[in-house]
Amino acid sequence: GTQRIQALASARAQLDSGIEQYNQTVLTAVQEVENAMNSYTHIVKQIAMLKELVAEGEKTLSLSLDLYRRGLSGFQNVLDAQRSLLSYQNSYVSAQGNAINALILLYQSLGGGWIDSSQP
Repeated sequence: GTQRIQALASARAQLDSGIEQYNQTVLTAVQEVENAMNSYTHIVKQIAMLKELVAEGEKTLSLSLDLYRRGLSGFQNVLDAQRSLLSYQNSYVSAQGNAINALILLYQSLGGGWIDSSQP
């Protein structure tokens, strides 16, 4: 009778609540994966751009050294080119580190456990 109907209604409400929680968990997980993928993609593009900047910086330094040796340009241009190249190289190395971190986050968001081998 009435008790059975109430029990069914209660069970259905629990099931609905469980499904809702599960859906929310899945949506959150999907969002985390998407964010991690976007972050990684952005950093990979940044690395490609910085790699080109490093190559340009190397060409500029080489050219400024050449002009300086021929007496066509001052040493300040060589120093500026060296400073720029160093800055590009630092950014490049830093971006590579960021890519590793982003890859770890992506791996974790996909459900992988990250085992830290440095821990005993």
